[in-house]
Amino acid sequence: TISTTWKQINATGVIPAQRYFHTAVLGSDDISIIICCGSNKNGAIFNDVAVLDTQTWIWTTPEVIGNAPSPRWGLSSAIVNGQMIVFFGKPCFVAFLCSFFLTS
Repeated sequence: TISTTWKQINATGVIPAQRYFHTAVLGSDDISIIICCGSNKNGAIFNDVAVLDTQTWIWTTPEVIGNAPSPRWGLSSAIVNGQMIVFFGKPCFVAFLCSFFLTS
């Protein structure tokens, strides 16, 4: 951050549904913000992935191949060696999950 001036950005593209308790990471390209999973005010629980390009402010939804994480909220994630790791979270209002998923 160079200044303390905020401005609202109007992103376009495939804008993800409003949510909370999701996870977000900075992509290994240092440009993309990747969000995954979460919940909304109606109790829907997501397992989708959305990517925001911070140079163009365009959202995209990549095709998920393989075993995607089950819908969950309250999860964590990290970028390690260029791959996003998604772990833990809750599938609903029961016990927390102990599963790990890896994507590139």
